[in-house]
Amino acid sequence: PDFREIVAGRVRRQTETGEPAQLKEIHFLKLSGETAYVENTAIAMNFEGRLSHLVFARDISARRRAELELRESLERFDQLAAQSRTGNWETDPEGRYTYASKVFAELTGYAPEELLKLRFYDLHPEKGREEFRAAALGVFGRKERFTDLPNPIRRKDGGLIWVATTGLPLTGGDGRLLGYRGADTDITARKKAEDALKESEAQFRLLVDSAPEGIFIQSGGRIVYLNRAFAEMLGAGKPGEIAGRNFMDFVPEDLRAAIRERVRGQLETGRVAPLLETRFLGADGRAVDSETTAVPVAFQGRPSTLVFARDISARKKAERALLESEERFKSLFEKAPLGYQSLDEEGRFIEVNQAWLDALGYERGEVLGRNFGDFVAPEFRAAFAARFPEFKAAGRIHSEFEMPAQGRRPGYIAFDGRIARSPDGGFLRTHCILKDETERRAAEERLKASLAEKEVLLKEIHHRVKNNLQVVSSLINMQSRRVSAPAALEAFRESRARIRAMALVHEVLYKSPDLAGISMKAYFGELVKSLFEAYDASGNISLSTEIADGLMNMDSAVSLGLIVNELVSNSLKHAFGGGRGGTLGVALAREGKDFELTVGDDGPGLPEGLDPAGVKTLGLQLVSSLARQLGGKLEALPGPGARFRVRFPA
Repeated sequence: PDFREIVAGRVRRQTETGEPAQLKEIHFLKLSGETAYVENTAIAMNFEGRLSHLVFARDISARRRAELELRESLERFDQLAAQSRTGNWETDPEGRYTYASKVFAELTGYAPEELLKLRFYDLHPEKGREEFRAAALGVFGRKERFTDLPNPIRRKDGGLIWVATTGLPLTGGDGRLLGYRGADTDITARKKAEDALKESEAQFRLLVDSAPEGIFIQSGGRIVYLNRAFAEMLGAGKPGEIAGRNFMDFVPEDLRAAIRERVRGQLETGRVAPLLETRFLGADGRAVDSETTAVPVAFQGRPSTLVFARDISARKKAERALLESEERFKSLFEKAPLGYQSLDEEGRFIEVNQAWLDALGYERGEVLGRNFGDFVAPEFRAAFAARFPEFKAAGRIHSEFEMPAQGRRPGYIAFDGRIARSPDGGFLRTHCILKDETERRAAEERLKASLAEKEVLLKEIHHRVKNNLQVVSSLINMQSRRVSAPAALEAFRESRARIRAMALVHEVLYKSPDLAGISMKAYFGELVKSLFEAYDASGNISLSTEIADGLMNMDSAVSLGLIVNELVSNSLKHAFGGGRGGTLGVALAREGKDFELTVGDDGPGLPEGLDPAGVKTLGLQLVSSLARQLGGKLEALPGPGARFRVRFPA
């Protein structure tokens, strides 16, 4: 039915034109109902007086069915080729393409007709193209078959792809090469993956070879791979000296059975071996302490073991040294003459030595785990509770507590301690050394009592000396009443003043809480004041004093007191005669390692060019002599007024 209109149209055209009908393919229906593929042509003619058509028909059903089957097969092949990105091609003996499939054209980016103008080596990247051409044409010349040959192709757009090429030579009956037929499969993704894998393997190998830990693979009882670190651990110059050797050659004999069993169990279970401390034998026979772990792997298709080994020889040596040190410390600790204790953060005993137990009469089991406060006398427990947090905060402590001893009277124990801390500053424990200070405390108490007695006695001596000097002064005063000569009266007055200066030292010391020295401000201030009173000079003469705080030993104070007495008396007698008023200044200061005394007035002053050492008066001669005794020198300073200075070592 699909061809009836077509056939009717052809008959009309042929009847009208009289021209033969061209060869056409039409479908006929057989009597059986099947479709017959027929190739026919027709000629218009007169048959028995009527316009007729002579038709020539040839049954092409078998050929047509074969063509349809071939087309379906080609379509399936093209689909498979497209899915696998495999392009088919043919070349002549010179390598020029004579056929290019659609997929091959898509792979290269060229149109099929463009490829027919190219030789296969034109698609190769420019770099290395000539070498590729020469090698390929050599294969052509030998008419060799090649399979899955990887090679690059530069696409029309400049991109680079990789293909696996398979080719078969086409030959004539006489053996002459007619060309090649082949296929290119796109392996770009695979090539990138392979390159990435190679790069990853190279990086992994670099990482393994440069790893600080030893790494090796043992398979079938032999070391089939090792890195440089493991070779160096065994004392070998390079891995090649070890590779291929029996693994057990490097295991000490006493460990071989255990290591074999460990490897066997690991290969059976497939589990990662836990960390193990073991020993290897170096190439030179020395033992190498090692920490190892192992992982079951497949290496070159065989069950193997990947082993990681770390050289811990230095650590083990340090551990042994530490153990020896601990043993020595424990021996010294137990035999130490001083007691030692260690407390935790709550104040509980962690450790005590034998000296501690002997000092207080306890057994070790009675002490460890109990709180330190339990062993302190009740009246000291509050103090311990307050001091312990301070100790933890400060990190150091020195303290004394009364601690009852078993079977003996309570004793005073002195503690010197510090806090042991972790690297992050956390509390670990206390370290305290204790010393029985009971006898020392008793000796100190006896010494204090003795010192107190001596201090009372010394004060009494100063008091009695002062009283005796006052008696002498009174006797001189009584004697002076029997004298009428002015010079003699002045001599008596000067003697009383000198005695008063010496007596005042003992009076100040008697009143002082510290007998080690005399207060300069108290003594010299009182001395100058008493001189003013003796000369009745407080009315029209003003006094200026600048006396430093501090102590001066008694010998220096007596000598310097006599100097002050002479210089102040001299000013009061000569600078302010005839009721004249003015100012008298006294200054005593500490200048570095020296004392400096300055006495001056604003009176008429000294004769020009006066040398104190050359003056014949008793007073200045006494001052010069006392200054030399102190290790100093008397100097007359320029005016106004009379000014003297004495400087001597403190």
